[in-house]
Amino acid sequence: MKDVLNALCANDLTKDKTLIEILESLQRLETKVDAIGLPSTPSSCQTPGSAAVSQPRTLPVESPAVSDGTAVGKYTIEGSADPRKAYRHVTAAHKVLLWPSIGKFLIDAGNNAIVDIQQIEEEGTPWFHRLDLAKHPESLAVDTHLSSTPISLPGQNPTLPKRVRFPALDDGTMSRYVLQYFDTYNALYPLLDKEDFWNDHLRHVVQFGFGDSDFSSILCLLVLALGKVADNVHSSGYTQGHPSSSPSDSPDDPPGLEIFNAARKRLGFAFSGCTLENVQILLLSRYGLSFRLALVPLGLSADFWRFTVTASMTCQAYIQCTSIDWNSHHGDLVRRNYWTCNLIENWYHLDLDLPQTGINDLEAEVALPYLGDQYRNENPDEERFHVQLPFLAMIAIRQLTTSAHAAIFDGEQHCSRGDDVEADWKNIAITSKAESMDHYGIPPIRVIAELSRQLDNWRAVLPGPLQWKEKEDMVLTGIVETMGGLKPAFFSPVPQLSGSRTNYRYNIDIATAQLRTRYYYARFMIHRPFVYKALHFPHLVNKQDIECIVTCLESALGWPIIMYPPKAKKRLVPFFFAWTQNFMGILLILRMSLENNLLGRISRERISQEKVEETVRLMLDWIRDAKQVDAVAVWCWNIVRPLYPDLLLPGELN
Repeated sequence: MKDVLNALCANDLTKDKTLIEILESLQRLETKVDAIGLPSTPSSCQTPGSAAVSQPRTLPVESPAVSDGTAVGKYTIEGSADPRKAYRHVTAAHKVLLWPSIGKFLIDAGNNAIVDIQQIEEEGTPWFHRLDLAKHPESLAVDTHLSSTPISLPGQNPTLPKRVRFPALDDGTMSRYVLQYFDTYNALYPLLDKEDFWNDHLRHVVQFGFGDSDFSSILCLLVLALGKVADNVHSSGYTQGHPSSSPSDSPDDPPGLEIFNAARKRLGFAFSGCTLENVQILLLSRYGLSFRLALVPLGLSADFWRFTVTASMTCQAYIQCTSIDWNSHHGDLVRRNYWTCNLIENWYHLDLDLPQTGINDLEAEVALPYLGDQYRNENPDEERFHVQLPFLAMIAIRQLTTSAHAAIFDGEQHCSRGDDVEADWKNIAITSKAESMDHYGIPPIRVIAELSRQLDNWRAVLPGPLQWKEKEDMVLTGIVETMGGLKPAFFSPVPQLSGSRTNYRYNIDIATAQLRTRYYYARFMIHRPFVYKALHFPHLVNKQDIECIVTCLESALGWPIIMYPPKAKKRLVPFFFAWTQNFMGILLILRMSLENNLLGRISRERISQEKVEETVRLMLDWIRDAKQVDAVAVWCWNIVRPLYPDLLLPGELN
């Protein structure tokens, strides 16, 4: 890997030259495990010389033992498949359910979920999709609509439908919703250019009204719908004493639905072309089916996944069939939309095992976006730091997370330079999967070391505004600009002000929480196989393994995404549903630290038990909120609720 540690160390981050260096450094970041055979810096969980440690590659299923002395090989769920084949079609978030020690614990606890786990072993991830489809067989309601007034324009063809105005969308209201959109959704995924939107699209509908078949009308309605969602989030308070911070409105009638339905009536025209505007409309429509519901019920996946796939395929066709000047403002917009499609599709694949369209095959052809003209009439440097840099950093962490999942959990080989990689890695990586009864449940130690090194490099190259100290991970960015002035910003398990929300410009609280949580998520997943080893092969755990177990447990605690202010703004949190499923796995592992002798001793001696309890409480709050509209969250709740009776609200245990 090229040296990427120095490129982002420039102090003057207000110069365009430094921004270009940041962009190029993130582009050079290697995220595939293609240098395993080369010398690497030991990770935080390694001891000197640990990379050379070798372990037997096979072990009979009958030989390992769990901490209570019961042989793992003797424990099987009745009718289950061979444990070495059970994880083939299950995402990493759900694999914890199939750990033999977890299954034995749930059986002993009398948890009825063990019957469902049997089916998950046989069917894999599609079982979760069917579960929620049964709860949400219908799409969003169509009987909520905007009242409109036809308008006559000079020279208009009388045979065509008249353009309309919506009395509820006066100039002031539209301006407020547009500003809310660009300060929230577009700050996370910069699909649109603010100045282009104001001058070309919004001005057009203000002057001529909304039509049935023009891109400007559809784009504006989608932006206004999402802007109303953000406006509702920012203007609503929450009740002190109630940890649940989900919206009070019905999930079947979310805010902005009437505007979104006006856009949906016109969406047929967006499917008939292959332009950048088509891609933008499809992605915004996907947002309308996801973010607006505070979480994405998987029952709506047939809709939002269809929009995602269509956007990705349209984007690919546009790039491959159109001559694009990549150095132009338009070329940069294409890059932004391409990488947004790529990000969304890949997170869905990792978290839900949904199939990919192949859009990632164009990564070498499409450079990272620069967003150089995004804020031409405002403060460019400050806003680039809040929009461009988190977006680029998220692209890099997504690539690294994808490589980690592939190398550790899927057993895929990502080595493109075979001559540079040892045959030992080639042979093992193709057949070995972590958290199974093969190879002690962990991949070769060099895989873990290299992934840890690359994750450390990702964090090291982050520019100053995105950096954080390990003991100050709850500090947002020191002093940041809110919609009411400058205020200190930090994540907290309790709200800073009772009954109100602090609304940060550029959605910086959500963007920062998402970025840091993705980092801790990746570190947790990279080291999670060592927890599996502790639960199933305790007599083989060495000092190096213990350090990796500590890193795993520490990485699972206090994620910013479950803290305030994000906790009170779940409608604005991307991929809300996926976090719910990851939290269930963490709650099961933390519960096992109370049951397993070795894991429990490590946790008590090395991990803050106060932080463990705080994390459990916040994750329970999250699932409690999600279960109002998500069938998978209901299922998760029924599993974890009996495990933590002391942390439930009155009456919840029954």
